[in-house]
Amino acid sequence: MTKLPSIIGLLTLLTSCASVRPLIGTLDDKPQAPVHTVESIDAHPEEVEELAQSEAFEVDGTRDVYADNKNISDDNIALEYEPKHYSFWFNYFTKRDHARFKRHLKNGFEYKQLVFHILKEHGLPTDLFYVGLIESGYNNRIKSSAGAAGPWQFMPKTAKHYGLRVDSQVDERWNIYKSTHAAARYFSDLYNIFGSWELAMAAYNAGEYRIIRSIRKGKTRSYRELVQKKLIPKETAYYVPKVAAARALVQSEEKYGFFHIKDKDSLYGSAALVEVNQSFSLSKVSKLSSIPHKTLKEMNPDIKSDWIRVRGAYGLLVPKAHVSTLANLELPKARAPRRSVASNSGIHKVRSGENLSVIAHRYNVNVSDLKRANNIRGSRIYVGQKLTVPGAGRSVASIAKKMVHTVSRGENLSLIAKKYGLNASDLRRANKMRGSRIFPGQKLEVPGASIITYRVRSGDNLSKIAQRFGVSVDEIRRTNGLSNSVIYANQKLNIPSEG
Repeated sequence: MTKLPSIIGLLTLLTSCASVRPLIGTLDDKPQAPVHTVESIDAHPEEVEELAQSEAFEVDGTRDVYADNKNISDDNIALEYEPKHYSFWFNYFTKRDHARFKRHLKNGFEYKQLVFHILKEHGLPTDLFYVGLIESGYNNRIKSSAGAAGPWQFMPKTAKHYGLRVDSQVDERWNIYKSTHAAARYFSDLYNIFGSWELAMAAYNAGEYRIIRSIRKGKTRSYRELVQKKLIPKETAYYVPKVAAARALVQSEEKYGFFHIKDKDSLYGSAALVEVNQSFSLSKVSKLSSIPHKTLKEMNPDIKSDWIRVRGAYGLLVPKAHVSTLANLELPKARAPRRSVASNSGIHKVRSGENLSVIAHRYNVNVSDLKRANNIRGSRIYVGQKLTVPGAGRSVASIAKKMVHTVSRGENLSLIAKKYGLNASDLRRANKMRGSRIFPGQKLEVPGASIITYRVRSGDNLSKIAQRFGVSVDEIRRTNGLSNSVIYANQKLNIPSEG
């Protein structure tokens, strides 16, 4: 799947072509938050420091994964394509690629009804399920060399545009439930643009601009004519008949030697999505809610680390039976702790599961330097051992402080709260305000948000720093007013984080 182009550009190109109907709907780009005046903090994305107090697990609504448990059948929308291309893929799947297609069917049947229900919820034909079968074989952890990932093979930029979170802690492209909702929104836009499912599928494969150029050059909106005129890539010419062949085989799998598997949805058949609006530790939620940690991980494969930093809300999939338990959960009040790198001592205490490579990477030093500083000949270290980290004696991350927003002209409490994923009442409470009147230049404390002031070290880049602190490169650039990704040694950067 290709990168997402500007919808304005698509509209301009489409309306300039007489043979193309006008755009039915548009995509709304989310505005980037401006840079604000802030004071510094300290945070660590991998651990949770428990405080003496406890607080309620903040749940902001729930919804069932299924509106009902009825089985949904194929819509069987009519698709036009070259018969010879259909025959090629039909024979390929039943003979040469029989074993692999059989594995893909097994994966697909596990999620078939889930995907069908989501597509129907968005008013789309269930036939789009077979696009996912072709894209990934419903191997949810698959990733292409180009960076597309998950069952629907989203590129990061497109995934974020359609509401998926992609960062060092969470990659919602891997979550079949969340990514299918995003794919449904994308398909809705593609159909609104092209008015044809053949062209929508072709654009999903080759990209919107590529198909629009073909339409303009060929002066036709017929997918089949574009194929006959060889105006679209060969892979795309084969794409629609490939989907159609997969659909035909799934509908009569036993006839062609594929074992029949009943539609099943494993964990998702009785699941609910809980909107959580505070950062949390997955292991703590598991322990206090009595939901097995393995179950939470299986239902939420998008979670990459135990500590989940939340701004706004995060959708956590849980068994329905535990929804009320979560709503009444009392978690130890937690925050991301200070990094060892912020210590003036330059000493690291080895923890379970660590090795020299992991420790060296954390502090951005070479393994050889770490071994030399500690007179280590081999690579063996033990839990509890204290290691001197060369160069870490100088603080590179400051002590935790609260985030402060300086009010700009034209802003109001609701607008500021929205920028930080909060409610206006949260800002009023944090700043002990009775009303909602504010003035330009006024400084407002932003509850639950803070930053680290980090000094760039030799060998650092924005991607490495973002991964280290569990934020995105865009967040760092936005917070520091950077127009590009160029940074230099000893430069001070503000890293947004949870307080």
